[in-house]
Amino acid sequence: MFALLKMNSHSIPIQQDGCWPTPLQEKLLQAALCDGEMALNAWTSWRNSLGAGPIDVEQLERASQRLLPLLERNLKQLGVHDDSLASFTGVARRTWRENQMILARGTELVRGLQEDGIPTLLFKGCALTLRYYNDYSLRPMNDFDLLVPTAQAKQAFEWVLERGWEFDTQSDPELLSEVYLENLHGHGFRNAEGRSVDIHRHLLHQSSGPEADTDFWHAAVPLEIGGVPTLTLCASDHLLVALMHGIHWDGTSPLRWVADAMTILKVESNSLDWKRLCEQTRKRKLALPVYAGLNYLKTKFHAPVPEVVLRELEQMPVSVWQRLEFKGWTTSHETHGPLMRFYLRYLWFSKWEISRGWRGKVFGLPLYLQHAWKLRSPWQVPTYAVARATQQMRAHFLARGQK
Repeated sequence: MFALLKMNSHSIPIQQDGCWPTPLQEKLLQAALCDGEMALNAWTSWRNSLGAGPIDVEQLERASQRLLPLLERNLKQLGVHDDSLASFTGVARRTWRENQMILARGTELVRGLQEDGIPTLLFKGCALTLRYYNDYSLRPMNDFDLLVPTAQAKQAFEWVLERGWEFDTQSDPELLSEVYLENLHGHGFRNAEGRSVDIHRHLLHQSSGPEADTDFWHAAVPLEIGGVPTLTLCASDHLLVALMHGIHWDGTSPLRWVADAMTILKVESNSLDWKRLCEQTRKRKLALPVYAGLNYLKTKFHAPVPEVVLRELEQMPVSVWQRLEFKGWTTSHETHGPLMRFYLRYLWFSKWEISRGWRGKVFGLPLYLQHAWKLRSPWQVPTYAVARATQQMRAHFLARGQK
């Protein structure tokens, strides 16, 4: 299924899976996030699709399970009575318990980093829970996300490693070099209890460089976690992050970006700085994903997005290469040929190397690929690249042959 996104008189196909919920998932989202008759009709449609009898929560896909606490709250406010609400309550209680533990561990990290002179800025799940959801049971979190100044990222990584945390992937600590860090927007860590934290040196995948996050820090607002003062994003930056972390293909079809964006818009409906959102979008050349996300929210969920904002976003210049990149990131990677995969990889690399000029883009590529593929030496890159391309080509043609 495809929807057409109009930008500057051009049409861009957007595959309705991954970052775009399916029609049935849209009904669940409308029932959980919308008001009045729209929510009630969506609930009836979604409920009927599951058949008669109590809803078996465990049979729902993970993305839908995460929305049940929000669904329960909205249905109760709408006066809906259904036997299945009791099972939704159980999900909400588990979410509350898990979030309490995540926030407690996050408080310790924030306190420790700041005592060592490393400023912190909270965003995504934790910050949204504290600032917008205002209820520990409504927004499930997998981990704890915080931003540190780019220049202190290596210090922050070493700080958590020294305290018993480990990389949540098979990264080699010996590769924790400046080159390695420059090719990351952040890194995940896991402790002995299985708790996760993501420490970011950049807020967005799409922005890099020493000054890429300066304006995010300048516009940050105070936030307190467990009695520890820290910072979080302003409302328009929270919305930008929710859109940018959601508008990309993901095989698990994440729905939380819709819930996050709608929750921010509801709370900030009369005070959100739309001018800043447009300025940030233009500065970072993100018109396609921001327009796509806001237009989708307004069309499907009646989000309070001013028409003048959509028109301004629609009129922003967009290059052919930006369109190709957007299509690449919002469609299934399984459908991409080797050339598209390499192009997206090179785009990612070139964003990090933009401050180094053409020399960095030419001579830095082997080093980037070494770290991206977790190889011990850049001399391994050619052999690995050939083997990887061969494997991807076989998979690509096999997938096309099965259609």
